Amino acid sequence: MDVVNEYISGYNWDRPLAFIDNNRFVLACDNTNFNDEDFIYNQLRLYNIDDIKIDDSDNSKYRYLESYNSININLFSLDENHEVHGKLYFYKDNLIAFDFNKDYINIKSYNIKYESAKNIISIKNSNCFFNDDFGIIYYIDNDTIKEIDVNI
Repeated sequence: MDVVNEYISGYNWDRPLAFIDNNRFVLACDNTNFNDEDFIYNQLRLYNIDDIKIDDSDNSKYRYLESYNSININLFSLDENHEVHGKLYFYKDNLIAFDFNKDYINIKSYNIKYESAKNIISIKNSNCFFNDDFGIIYYIDNDTIKEIDVNI
């Protein structure tokens, strides 16, 4: 089965994605098949570039990936079209999710090794970024730059 075309929306090309090494990445997926009784929605899917498949049944040599694993956790909220938006980073076995909503950014982490999640902070504006070299979130609050160390 072609999971990408069957279960992932084709018009939302800004999905959060993070590489966890040189070949593997995690993609946050939309939930556009909420009416399909057989579909089990797992928001995070893991892919390996080395597992690329080629379907040449129609002589077009169509290339695609199937996920080798999924994580049943919702780091991102879904909008009215059941799509995810935000940014996803990988830092020391942790996926750091910036979930963009209308009035705030909800920042969560998920430790792949220990399968544990935690809420880090909700920020009421969009002025923040993640330094994935040091594991620090910077944000502006009342004209002051503040930081959160995700290592703590």
